[in-house]
Amino acid sequence: MEPWATSDQVWQGALIFSRIGAVLLMLPGGVPMAVIGFMVLGLAVAGVVPTVLSVAARLVPGNSGAVAGGMMAAAYAGFIFCPPLIGWITEFFSLRLALMIVGLSGLGVLVLVREVPTFTD
Repeated sequence: MEPWATSDQVWQGALIFSRIGAVLLMLPGGVPMAVIGFMVLGLAVAGVVPTVLSVAARLVPGNSGAVAGGMMAAAYAGFIFCPPLIGWITEFFSLRLALMIVGLSGLGVLVLVREVPTFTD
């Protein structure tokens, strides 16, 4: 089955939707706007994880399981530690600042993606 998008197209789409989600998180509107912003961010990163895993498998063909395990361990650590961290930032500063940090962190990751070698699909 042929993929409908190349890895580069997935990254570009994720970058565009992450920017839109980050902007929505910074707009006034309280919790409803934040929920919409997070929905857009979720759509942005939904295709990134499978793409990253497939690229990692191509980078290290003999150890793709170990690489995928390391990536999933990092993702799990983020899943465990980031929500309380964002909650503390919200408590001590503001929801807007906490959500801005989330959006900017996602953009930072997408900027770092440029360092990943590309493959011809």
